[in-house]
Order: sequence, then C-alpha cells, then structure tokens
Amino acid sequence: MIIIKPDLPESEVKKVTDKVKEYLTKKTAKKVKEDIWGKRNLAYKIDKYSEGYYVVLNFDLNPDDCVGLKELLNLEESLLRHMTTIVE
Repeated sequence: MIIIKPDLPESEVKKVTDKVKEYLTKKTAKKVKEDIWGKRNLAYKIDKYSEGYYVVLNFDLNPDDCVGLKELLNLEESLLRHMTTIVE
C-alpha cells in the first residue's frame, strides 16, 4: 500500500503508481493488481496532511527484490507512507 500526497493532481498520482508498477514488472513480479481507493482521511496527520490518495498493489515478488522496492519507495518524495506485507 502506498499513500500519496493529496495536493497532487490525478495525473501525478497515476505517474507515481505507474513508476512502482514498472519496477515490479521489470523485476518479473507476478499477478500485479492495482486497486485505487482514492482520496481518504488519514487516521492521524502526516506532516501537514490529513488526507492522502490510497493505492493498493498486490503482487508476487522475489524477496530479494523487495529491498530495491523499499529503496524506490523511500526515495519517492510524493509518498506520505508505504507498507509492504507478506500474505501466505
């Protein structure tokens, strides 16, 4: 899951999402599925924001490539938060 800053236009939200999906497909992730929840209220303020664009991506990826994914997400300035979980 990624949470994108709410003051960005829809085109930028799409660009950030496509950047992450491109990384996943480059690393041969399987079953990349995108679920855009849209703009929602945050449980608490992050920086000065009380809202964010929520995007959930489901995928199968080699665990070694998750390190590179975390680095990509940490460097993306338009993200407020990101979370990666393992589903059995």
